[in-house]
Amino acid sequence: MLMGRKVLTWRTFRPINEVLAPTLAGHAGGPSFGDEEASDEVLVDALETMLDDLAWEAPAVAGNSLGGYVAMRLAERGRARSVVTIAPAGGWADDDPAIATTIRYFRAMAPLVREAAPQALEIAATPEGRKRATAPYASNADPAVRFRAEFPQAEWIEIDGVGHCPQLDHPTETAELIAGFSA
Repeated sequence: MLMGRKVLTWRTFRPINEVLAPTLAGHAGGPSFGDEEASDEVLVDALETMLDDLAWEAPAVAGNSLGGYVAMRLAERGRARSVVTIAPAGGWADDDPAIATTIRYFRAMAPLVREAAPQALEIAATPEGRKRATAPYASNADPAVRFRAEFPQAEWIEIDGVGHCPQLDHPTETAELIAGFSA
């Protein structure tokens, strides 16, 4: 299994909704890739298997960063009725300097994250710890990623004053946007 799986049900003013909230392999709390080579195809295949297991043909899909990229890949395969992506990975033009900058960033961060991992629960247990851990991803931490050339029919919405993970800066506004497109 390449992703952790959580299926949540919540009641709002609308009918009951089910949410699949997978943790991608290689992410905190998620499974490892095991013997498989890490690739986007492996992640998308694993998510498609989860959808098959739940008998969900084409749900509304939302994802951030790598999750946004995976959501678009599901749409390409006809497995999403709607997609909301937040700062999706892979949206750069071939000559965009953000590619090299992003690779350098993740290579530099990898050993630091491995070192901090044993203290992750302690770090996340306090507001100050959570603020410091999410600082690189909130409050305009990186440039916006664009997929306009590939998806000219998409509606593009920009939220001022946010970084790579606007759900950290403006959780309510982000959730309302996702809910609005998923309805």
